[in-house]
Amino acid sequence: MKNRKNSILKPAEFAERELLTGILDGTYPVGSTLPSERELAARIGVTRPTFREILQRLAREGWITIRHGKATMVNDYWNTGGLGMFATLTRYGKFLPKGFLFHLIEVRNSLLPDIAELAVLKASDNITEYLKNYPKLKENANAFVKFDWELQMLMVKHSENPIFSFIFNDFKSIYTMMTLKYFKIQKARELAKNYYKDLLDTIKMGHEAVGKLIKSRLKKSGEIWKDLT
Repeated sequence: MKNRKNSILKPAEFAERELLTGILDGTYPVGSTLPSERELAARIGVTRPTFREILQRLAREGWITIRHGKATMVNDYWNTGGLGMFATLTRYGKFLPKGFLFHLIEVRNSLLPDIAELAVLKASDNITEYLKNYPKLKENANAFVKFDWELQMLMVKHSENPIFSFIFNDFKSIYTMMTLKYFKIQKARELAKNYYKDLLDTIKMGHEAVGKLIKSRLKKSGEIWKDLT
């Protein structure tokens, strides 16, 4: 494995990056076994205790299976992984398969209308007060990314369903990266401003109307997302 050490990273972070990069780029393909702990730790340039800690964490997420007395095996992680693995995977965007980001948006889109309905049902005033700030948005992608993410997380919070929080927190790093690209498009910013305005008006009509509005607007934004991903 080529040494890619970065002095900015802590030893454990560096060891994780080296091992996961090796798994994701096919150096250690699904179904293969890893070299010994001693060999890999020496190759990467970290202590065995540090490397053992990374192995154990990745095993808990489902990337690998540690077999006592036998070589550690690389799992079929695309089919056996869970949310913990997903949070780690989002830090390695260049290895994501084609269409993955669009599927991620589809998952978000399937959840958000129900989340918004619950939030408006339970805390419409809080959502309304936040949305009133949309006319002050600066015409740059970063401002829209921040506003849009905070709106979603406000809805998640007031839905009072902690599972939604777990899911969306894991989305954050990759979602903010993706939306930065999305909001650089003027048409996307215009769609967003119209959406915030209409959402503000629709809240007065009740939570069910909010759900319907969001579904229709997500369909429109989905056309742009499809071209991006």
